[in-house]
Amino acid sequence: MVVAEITIIPVSAGGDMRPCIDAAIGEFERAGLRFEVGALGTTVEGPLNRVMEAAIAAHQAAMRLGTERVITEIRLDERLGQDLTIDREVAGYRITMAESPSGEAAPGPAPVPQHAVRETPEVLERAHQGWESVRTKPPRV
Repeated sequence: MVVAEITIIPVSAGGDMRPCIDAAIGEFERAGLRFEVGALGTTVEGPLNRVMEAAIAAHQAAMRLGTERVITEIRLDERLGQDLTIDREVAGYRITMAESPSGEAAPGPAPVPQHAVRETPEVLERAHQGWESVRTKPPRV
């Protein structure tokens, strides 16, 4: 299994990009792949050939909607001897929503599964303190 980040960029003279993006995401659904839509791309996991076939189908789906040009970026992560998953790759950085006393959602750190512990203890500790501490503390060089 591989994890890929796929960004479909419809380039046209104006108009709404959402139908092109929705069509592209539909191809990941049709392929039966696990995926997560992000602000700037979609992370997909699955067997290499199915991920690549779905990326091509997503690109073509955006083109079929009459877009003048589509740029597709693919970043692929594959590791010998280990199946990669989205959850395993981001386990130390996930933010869960915990209930606050006021009843509003408040950010809190996600538990890190033992199999996902690959980072240094310092990085994991910062991840457990919440996203802001990870984002604002520069790494040691």
